[in-house]
Amino acid sequence: VQWSGWTDWADEEKAVVTEVLHDLQSEGQGLPATERLLNQLLRFFTGSFKEPVEGWENTKVEFNRVSSEKCLPLIGKTCFNELRVPSACLKDAETFKQIISESVLSTGFGYD
Repeated sequence: VQWSGWTDWADEEKAVVTEVLHDLQSEGQGLPATERLLNQLLRFFTGSFKEPVEGWENTKVEFNRVSSEKCLPLIGKTCFNELRVPSACLKDAETFKQIISESVLSTGFGYD
């Protein structure tokens, strides 16, 4: 994962993202890929429910931190495998998880 944005990501913000992704992976066990929130997030910014055929090591994925005072919906750029995350959404794991759910379920693809 490539971390970018207006300023460098704080370790605490990376920890929030990592914690939520691990939680989503655990919560989705046993469900079809199309019903797992983690896979829906993947589709939101990559265009696919599945892991890349060549694996993540050979695929560029970018989490872009966007400076904001409000926790706004995420933006997915499927052509670039980019997820734009408003900084206000990274205060804690619950806030980030909630905005993932709202963004993915309310808009489907994250076209901008």
